[in-house]
Amino acid sequence: GAYYNHVHERMYAVWQQPSQLKNLPGLRTEVGITVAPDGRITARSKTRGSGNELMDDSVMKAVNSIKALRQLPAGCRRPVDISITFEISD
Repeated sequence: GAYYNHVHERMYAVWQQPSQLKNLPGLRTEVGITVAPDGRITARSKTRGSGNELMDDSVMKAVNSIKALRQLPAGCRRPVDISITFEISD
């Protein structure tokens, strides 16, 4: 829970919501990332597009801008897959 919140906060902190889409609240893009135990993001992919290219591109730009997060919690020795949903808020 706490680690997911960290990931979500970091991703949303760098995501620049396209101002042209502010009248489309609820538009969503889902992304999957793989995080190595040391916090490096080793894989990123769009798992569900919003149907809006501007939205999807803005999300992927944000996800690609983050190379690493903090280390996984103690005891996690394998990479972890995390899904993040980006949503336009009004």
